[in-house]
Amino acid sequence: MPRYKILHRYSSNEFGPFEEGTEIELTEDQAAWLLHDSPGVLTEIDPAEQQARKREENERRAAAFREKAERDADKMIAAGTAVKRRARPLKKGDD
Repeated sequence: MPRYKILHRYSSNEFGPFEEGTEIELTEDQAAWLLHDSPGVLTEIDPAEQQARKREENERRAAAFREKAERDADKMIAAGTAVKRRARPLKKGDD
């Protein structure tokens, strides 16, 4: 289903209320009805643009998570509470 961005506040008995900037999924018939009821209320979002924004947001979150993990590890090392982890589980006969 195509995704659309609401360009101005909208509410009706059928849809909404929507605030400006809200992104919604609609069928083409639903979008046509909305545009007939309130011309200029929405615009279709390019799927490639949507994927790029989602990818950038995921990368930003992953970077923030890595930075926090590094800060936490540095704090634990400074406090002397860090636990060294083994690269592999112990096997019978390992010391």
